[in-house]
Amino acid sequence: MIVIFKTVQKLFLYLILVLVGFYAGMLFNHKICPVETQLTPIEYARYWKIVDGTFMHTRMAIMGPAMMILFAITILLFVKNWKSLTFLFLVLAFAAFALDINFTFREQLPINAFINELDLQTITEQ
Repeated sequence: MIVIFKTVQKLFLYLILVLVGFYAGMLFNHKICPVETQLTPIEYARYWKIVDGTFMHTRMAIMGPAMMILFAITILLFVKNWKSLTFLFLVLAFAAFALDINFTFREQLPINAFINELDLQTITEQ
């Protein structure tokens, strides 16, 4: 029974590591991509409408809750080892992810909604 439990722990740890890697990769790509500095605000708004509408919105609606659930299950699986570095890093990573989700809901989603409502065909650079 202990062997099965350890296997389940490892499986969930690997799953959360893969999802965190994908999430970090998306954020890293956004940071190194020079689009923000190369486009005018109107061009960037057009670009963001496409990115948000075809990629970010649909994927993050699945990835965010999946990561939260996996984090919760993985932390619960490691709660017996609460003095271990693995548990500490899981809790710290979960806290950082929760702060990022909080920022996204408070700051980013209202901006996305505003940009998606804009009629960029009739708007001027001013």
